[in-house]
Amino acid sequence: MKIFDLQKFLAGEPITTIGGHKVVDFKYDNSNGDLFPLKVILKRNGLTTQWQYNEIGHPLGSLDPLFILCMAGPECWINVFYDKDRDMPWLGVNRYKTKEEAEEHITDHKWYQTSIKLKI
Repeated sequence: MKIFDLQKFLAGEPITTIGGHKVVDFKYDNSNGDLFPLKVILKRNGLTTQWQYNEIGHPLGSLDPLFILCMAGPECWINVFYDKDRDMPWLGVNRYKTKEEAEEHITDHKWYQTSIKLKI
């Protein structure tokens, strides 16, 4: 998983979401000053939905980190955390080859929720 790069994407490199949702179509139009100029159709759970994204790959109206765009890469596992006191989810920055390896490297057991496989 690599950080979303709009120029590389527009040049043809594949993207996905952090959660592994497939991008099936898109339209990019920044001619009218729109803060979310990237319109993306995602396929998830067999359904397609349209999302709007800003130029750094963050979705309009969602705080769910699994919908942030990233450049496609190999499959990996990451740890998911959630601070209930602040209602704040976040993803670990390290990637692992297996779920067991990800679980061995949990940095904060208090907020750990699960380890997820990124299907990128």
